[in-house]
Amino acid sequence: MKIEPMINSDSAIALLCCPTCGGDLRALNDSSGSAEALHCTSCQSHYPINDNIIDFVPDFQPSEGLAQRFMESPLVVDVYESFFRPAFTSLGSTIKYQDEDQWLDALDNQHGLTQVDVVLDLAAGTGRYSRKMIDRYQPKTLIAADLSMPMLKKHQEISKGLGYDEMLYIRADAHHLPIKSAVVNRLNCFGALHLFPAPAQAIKELGRVAADTAVLSCLIACEHQSPIKKRLQAAFSQLASFHFFQRDVLQEDLENAGFKQFENMQKQMLMMFSAVKPTNSDN
Repeated sequence: MKIEPMINSDSAIALLCCPTCGGDLRALNDSSGSAEALHCTSCQSHYPINDNIIDFVPDFQPSEGLAQRFMESPLVVDVYESFFRPAFTSLGSTIKYQDEDQWLDALDNQHGLTQVDVVLDLAAGTGRYSRKMIDRYQPKTLIAADLSMPMLKKHQEISKGLGYDEMLYIRADAHHLPIKSAVVNRLNCFGALHLFPAPAQAIKELGRVAADTAVLSCLIACEHQSPIKKRLQAAFSQLASFHFFQRDVLQEDLENAGFKQFENMQKQMLMMFSAVKPTNSDN
């Protein structure tokens, strides 16, 4: 496996586990000595490595849901960061990229985040937040995870072109993360949690992989207060497999996953929120 230059392959693989059984993984090398797959030492599951992307869901087929099919479309992927994402966001809120960046800066200042060892960018898309977190934290390992292989390939293309070589790319299901428990110090999932079929399970997984004092940041779609718009949201949810969060339910899901200190800022149909995984003594 051609792990990027700033990541030691042994230390990177040591953070990962089999999503099927939770077992340890070892690299299977080709004739040149580069790993071509990861192999579970417990259940014998096999995970191929293609173009430096570890594929933990090699048999995945895009669902019938409109949202995931969009994320797999090359046409959408090519313009996702520059056009599709900001255009879609503008339909439900006045929040723009600049607002997101300012909010994340304030979050860093609030929690004194400067250097962080292990970062997970879940549903990393084409890498906007992965690159920002590399700049912010200079992590030993940044895991860029997404279910869409086209998104991850575009992430690599853009990031490498800009000189960002220090990432570990994994194709993974957010409901069964191939990451060991309590190893991630900073978690981010901006603009995707509402696309997951079972968001409470994904939040539970984020809580499992989060280390003590880890900070989580998310941007999500949330339920509007207007009864008419609530009905429109319900109709759209059925069409596009899209989830609009209720604040109280979200906070309960976070607490069930072990997160505390829930803080949020909502503008119309979008919310940015943060939460912290406390130490055992704080529980």
